[in-house]
Parts: sequence; structure tokens; C-alpha cells
Amino acid sequence: LQLFLRHNVALGLASATVGAVRYQREGSMPDTTELYGSVSLTVPMPLTFSVWKDIDQVDGLYARIGTGAKIPMIGVPGTKMDASWRAWLGYSDDAHSAYYGSSSSGIADLGGRFTAGFGIGKAWVAPWLQYSTLVDTDFSSANGHRSNVTYGVAFGMGF
Repeated sequence: LQLFLRHNVALGLASATVGAVRYQREGSMPDTTELYGSVSLTVPMPLTFSVWKDIDQVDGLYARIGTGAKIPMIGVPGTKMDASWRAWLGYSDDAHSAYYGSSSSGIADLGGRFTAGFGIGKAWVAPWLQYSTLVDTDFSSANGHRSNVTYGVAFGMGF
């Protein structure tokens, strides 16, 4: 379970997001809280740079550069439907790399996500499907697989 609190600001061709996320995990991964921020530029191909700082467990840093796009969809009047895709390359510092069973920094992962969203008013629901693979050969995942397919459903409310 991931609980988010975030604030977005549009700045012309750029946007910025700051927030916090609480990860409630089962199994061998500990619960933790991260602060994060990102800056996105809408240039011919959208570009996003994001940083997460773990403040509970490992006091580590994870950074990601990525791209993606929204795919407009026709919805029922009074609703909003869209889909999006994104792809990224992630970096983990030596402290954050403890989550990958390592104590050295390196290129952590390469991944992509597809999301389809549906909203009414300020509420929304968005199922997603994600693929990621570990890049650095010193890193391993908690489940023992270097490549993973994950899925979930996000729910949200804007204010």
C-alpha cells in the first residue's frame, strides 16, 4: 500500500511536484516514508527528473529520469478518461541500494508503466501495469527476480 500526499504546480512549459509517500509493505521489505520532488519539461518529447529521499529506513536517495505521454480517450459526459505510458531509468545511491541487497551506488532499474484512468469530479481511479528490470549486476530484488511485472489500482481525490 502506498499513501501519497503531493502538490503540483504548472510553470508554463514546465511543472513541479513535491510530496511524501508512505510505503506499507508485507514480507521482507520494511515500511518506510520518502519525500520526493520532480520537475517535468514539455519539450518535443516530455522529460521528467525525479528524486526520492528515504527518511525512515536507509536515509538513501533514488533518482529517475524518464519520459511519457497521456493518451486522451473519449468518456461519458461529466467524466474524464485517459491513459498514459511512461518509461524511466533509475539511479540508487549507496545507502538506498540496501533495498537492492547492495552497498554500492549504481544504475538501479529500467522500467515502464501503462495506466488507464477514470475520474468524476475531483475523484479518480486508475489501474496500472508495470514492468521493471534491475540494471546493475550487484543489485537483486527482494523476491529474487531481476525483472518484475507488477500491477495495482490507484485511487485519489484532488483538492
